[in-house]
Formats: sequence, structure tokens, C-alpha cells
Amino acid sequence: MPTGSNAPVFLVSPPRPDWTIRGRANVFAKDAEAPPAAAARADWVAVCDAIEAAGGVCAVVDNAVEPGLTGLPYTAEAGLCGRDPDTGDRVFVLPNLTPPHRQAEPGVIGPAVRRLGLQTVDLPDDLRFEGQGDVIKVGERFVCTAGVGPWARTSVDAPDVIVDLLPGPWLKLVFHADPWFHGNTFLGAWSKGRDVVVAVCDEALRDDGPALLRAFVDGARVVPLSKADTLTYATNALQVQDTVLAPAGVPDVVVDAWRGLGLTVRFLELPALFKKGGGAAVCLTNRLDGVGVDDVPDDMRLSAWKGRQ
Repeated sequence: MPTGSNAPVFLVSPPRPDWTIRGRANVFAKDAEAPPAAAARADWVAVCDAIEAAGGVCAVVDNAVEPGLTGLPYTAEAGLCGRDPDTGDRVFVLPNLTPPHRQAEPGVIGPAVRRLGLQTVDLPDDLRFEGQGDVIKVGERFVCTAGVGPWARTSVDAPDVIVDLLPGPWLKLVFHADPWFHGNTFLGAWSKGRDVVVAVCDEALRDDGPALLRAFVDGARVVPLSKADTLTYATNALQVQDTVLAPAGVPDVVVDAWRGLGLTVRFLELPALFKKGGGAAVCLTNRLDGVGVDDVPDDMRLSAWKGRQ
């Protein structure tokens, strides 16, 4: 396991042995036949092993309490790391999830992230907010997204509430929530040093969103995606140090852009959690900016979880 103090830490949560597809609250899962739980767990282990092989650390939320929370493995929606604007303390904004079967998740996530040294922040009950699924980090900047349409998840006014907790400049974009349901389904960013690549599907954005985005990420290389490209989940490829963990089948132009940054690309199939459940490596993780390796208790390490199986 990597032990460097600068190793990125990712919050993850394994599918329970009784995992299945429940809510079908995205275009991938709506008609999918539920895969066996063992297949989902194998996908999850593959992602975690790849993260740690690339130099990251997994902080595992092992949900042994609530059998109905089958959405927990998609921890991008578990919340968002930020900073208290008054004290500068690290905080974790807990989500208010839209699918009914996921609304109890903060009761599991909150105690876990507090063990990592994070203060938790609750949002108003009537405000839907799905964490890093709708807050995309572009270098040291943040693009906050909200959808309008049948697959909408984060409320349009949610970004206005959480932006004060973001430790950097921000932009709010509204998108068409059909077929897209989170910002990370049509927008992604990767970087090395000062070089940044942004991939985006302009068709997903409403009004003058494409122009606003390009002005906000001025200096980055922007790779345009078609609607079909987004369904490969190119924007759901996770950067860990100098490695990108990508779904198989992403467009060559995106792969070339990653390699142009000097990043190594590793492809992960994830037939259960991605192709049927609806989320690739970004969806299956929550990047804990500001949390160090030493903040992760031994019993939350991936190796400890494996030892309990």
C-alpha cells in the first residue's frame, strides 16, 4: 500500500453481499437486469486495487447496518469536501439525495467522514444535492452543475448554497437532465502540473453554458464530446496521481489527450457497477481533498476490509 503523505485519499463503500439494483434512477440502470452481488463486489475491488496500485489510498465505509442502501457504492454522491469560510477548517457537506432508496445514506457517511477528521455540514432538507457527482474540479477551480429534466438529481439552487464552502473559484452550469443525470456524466477534467484537459459535451449544457465554461477554464485544452461519446463515460475516468482509470471504449481523442498530459491510462471494464449500475470509477469514489493518509484509521483501510471478508 502507498504510504506517502501526499497520496490522494478516496472514500469508497463496497456493495453488500445482498447488493442489487434498486432505484434505477439513471439511464443505464433503468432497464438493466440486476447482476449478481458477487459481480458487483468484484468490480468494486478492481477499482480499489487500481486506485492503490496507482498511488492512492482507499478509506472504506463498510456498511454493515443498513441493508437497503444499495446506492452507497456510488460514493461520488456521498458529499463534498470543502472549507469553512470563517475558520478555514476542513468540512464535508453531506448530501440530500434524490432517489428515495438513497436518502438514509448520510446516516452512514457522516460518522465515517468524522472519523477522518472532517466536520460535517447539513443542508436544508428541501435542497437536493448529490456531492461530487455535480461538483467537478478543474485544476483548482470548481464547476457546479444542476440538471433540469426527467433525470434531474441536484436542485438548480443547490450550487448557490454550497459555493461558499468551495476553496477556489467556481462556476454554475445548468444542464439537460436527459440522458445526463450528473455533471460528471458529460464533463470531466484531468491535469498534470499546470496543464489541464477538459472534456465536455456542449449538447448537455443549457443556454450559454458552453461559452461560460470555456471562459472559466481559459488556458485548458477543451476536448468536445458528442452525446454518444458521453455514454462511454469518458468523463467518468478517475485520475489517481499520474494514472487515469478509464472505462473501456472511450473515444481515442480523449485517450490521446490524457496521454498528451503524460498520464498512464488503465482501462477497467466494470460490467456490473458501470454497464448495468450506471457508474464508472469517478462515480464509485469520493476524492477527499485535504485528508491525509495518516488520517485514515487502520480499520478503514482497504487491506483491513479484505481481511474481514
